[in-house]
Amino acid sequence: MIRPLRVLSAGLLLVATACGSDAATQPTTTSATHASAPVPTSAEPPVAVRDDGRPITAADPLKVVVIGDSVTYELVPALAAALESTGVAETTEVTQWGFALSSDTRIRWRETWPGLLGNAQPDLVVMQTGSWDVDVNLLAAERDPNPEDEDWERAFAAVLDEAAFRLTFNGAKVLWLSMLPGPDPSASERLNEATKALADRNPNVAWIDAAAPIRAPDGSFVEVDLSGRFLRKPDGVHVCVDGAQLVIEVVAEYLADRFGLSFGSWQDGAWRDSGRYRLDPCLDVAATDLVVAGEQEEAPG
Repeated sequence: MIRPLRVLSAGLLLVATACGSDAATQPTTTSATHASAPVPTSAEPPVAVRDDGRPITAADPLKVVVIGDSVTYELVPALAAALESTGVAETTEVTQWGFALSSDTRIRWRETWPGLLGNAQPDLVVMQTGSWDVDVNLLAAERDPNPEDEDWERAFAAVLDEAAFRLTFNGAKVLWLSMLPGPDPSASERLNEATKALADRNPNVAWIDAAAPIRAPDGSFVEVDLSGRFLRKPDGVHVCVDGAQLVIEVVAEYLADRFGLSFGSWQDGAWRDSGRYRLDPCLDVAATDLVVAGEQEEAPG
């Protein structure tokens, strides 16, 4: 379950906003899930361990912070449910419509991350950036570097290095998720090359291709899978509930291998009813179901 909590601490901005909404009108919130499983007894030593060998238990859970844009916002219900099913992990969400590392005008990450990370003390930061960093038609006047700049690769690499330094300054590790393919596959390919290169040169950053299950062999996005499930929303950028599930199954498999986490059955949980999958309707949701009083998830706040 995702529990919104208003944050009033100076210098700390935790944002969870709806896809396509006006970022300026969104409240400042944080969302967290907490471990609930019993603490393993001495006769049953914990299997899950952090990178430094410290046990992961319900009493000392793996603390995960998720940072990203509106696509990440739609992945969080699935990720939070998966982590909660382990009984030994908790999730804090920091997502913002229009978030971009190359534009510090929306989430002001250089100002807010120190307070965020200092308060959350994460073991792992799950990070994702997307269209707002690489699409030439977005934020043209606000970004530095601009994806149309001749030296974008070099300049954006420097931004990534700075972001990674700030994220890991207090000892956290970073798991960078690939950008999901969209209408222009070259955009995600370009950004993924940059973020994967960051992981290659920084031992505190890992990178995974979380988009593999929803990408066609030619690199384009898959809207409907072979079983008829809709994976992407009509814009080809955001995800339907089944698309979110497939992406997070990849993430869960990685986390199980890395930390020894044991995931319970989460795929068919209540997270699938989240209003996040109705705000920008998937084609598998009937139009009459979209505006039903009392059913749509309220904006966090």
